[in-house]
Amino acid sequence: MTLVAVTGYPRLQNIPAYWSGSATRSPFAFSVVDSSGLPLAHGLGRLTAAATLTVDRWLQSFVSSTYADASLSSVALGSSQVFVLGAAGPWSARACMATLNAETTANPSTFGRRRVSGHIGALGSSYALSANTLYFAPYRSEYGGEVSSIGIPITAAAAGKSIRLGLFACDAVGKPGALLAETGALSVASTGDVSGSVTSIAIPPGYYWIGMVSDGTPSIRSGTIGDYQLPVGMADWGYTGRSVPRALYYSYTFGAMPSSGPAMSSMTVDAAPYNGGAGPAPVLEFAA
Repeated sequence: MTLVAVTGYPRLQNIPAYWSGSATRSPFAFSVVDSSGLPLAHGLGRLTAAATLTVDRWLQSFVSSTYADASLSSVALGSSQVFVLGAAGPWSARACMATLNAETTANPSTFGRRRVSGHIGALGSSYALSANTLYFAPYRSEYGGEVSSIGIPITAAAAGKSIRLGLFACDAVGKPGALLAETGALSVASTGDVSGSVTSIAIPPGYYWIGMVSDGTPSIRSGTIGDYQLPVGMADWGYTGRSVPRALYYSYTFGAMPSSGPAMSSMTVDAAPYNGGAGPAPVLEFAA
């Protein structure tokens, strides 16, 4: 979809969360509205060029007074002027946007805007990590914002060892994509919350992965949920349906994060799907 400038309206390409100036960011939810502001369609997509919106999935449409949300391979928008907004309209039942109480805040008195994934319904006890193994935990940001740090509570220490954390985009099929931000080495020699600052990055609401790698065998806090699924259409995960696992992992020598996640075939799936299981519960801290 080719985007053109409209006088008086901001352009998606000028929003860092959607376009870096040269590289594609994570998928974001968008709405298409007519000239009077009435919704026509909602989907997931990404800017693959400054003025090109590539649609990964159409989720819903409301064209010619007809609502549709099943198996949408395309949406006929007609020849009238339309506006593409970098947000999902409130009419959308499957929007990757906030619901009022969907996001859980961990230890608010300590971390303020430090949030676990929006899909986690209850915090658990612990999840054991193996040394020199890169784990990817699914993360859904309900509100988005400017990420300033990444953290994880340590429930079982590893003397003299460290952990590194990274934020990864979710690619078009749902697996870990490009590295967006990472911490340095953080000590896991004692239990409690550990957190590392990152170069601030603004992210839209949506789906991400948080990477974790240690040179020891600490345990981290876990979280449980009844279900975690991507929107209808984003189905090609290489494992059970649209449900996500507790974690993905593969052998990786402790050090800086890779520039992107590996192929699905290179990773092991921990207990797919996530339903009812306890997986890692890292957190993102958002700037006030």
